[in-house]
Amino acid sequence: MASKGIGLAFDNANGHGVSVMKETIQGFGSKLTGAGHATLFNNDKHNIGANAFVSKNMPNIPNVPNFNTVGGGLDYTYNNKIGASLGMANTPFLQRKDYSAMGNLNVFRSPTSTVDFSAGFKKFDSPFVSSGWKPNFGLTFGRSF
Repeated sequence: MASKGIGLAFDNANGHGVSVMKETIQGFGSKLTGAGHATLFNNDKHNIGANAFVSKNMPNIPNVPNFNTVGGGLDYTYNNKIGASLGMANTPFLQRKDYSAMGNLNVFRSPTSTVDFSAGFKKFDSPFVSSGWKPNFGLTFGRSF
């Protein structure tokens, strides 16, 4: 499924922040997400953070009502270079839970840009079907203004 979206995020110097994003998903409808993150511990080498989100899914599929997804996670980073994350999301309407365990590697960092590679495993469970742990990979580009 292809999607496009627009969002706004605010972060402070202490590593805390909030964001809001509106996304249009081709063949599905739209999604509005609010999220927050906080730094729990930070020194020269180690960073531990927590995050949480809530999404309102608004399908344009006949007879499918709007529904919410809530979730959160924990992140650990060593030396601003390598890290790990654990996450979980719950969608009560679908009776579905999503889980992730990922490793992260910063490939490039400048004062205004960052490129990160992630690899790990994700799965979902519901009363109807479960995916089992499946490999997952990602490449993320971030830009600060």
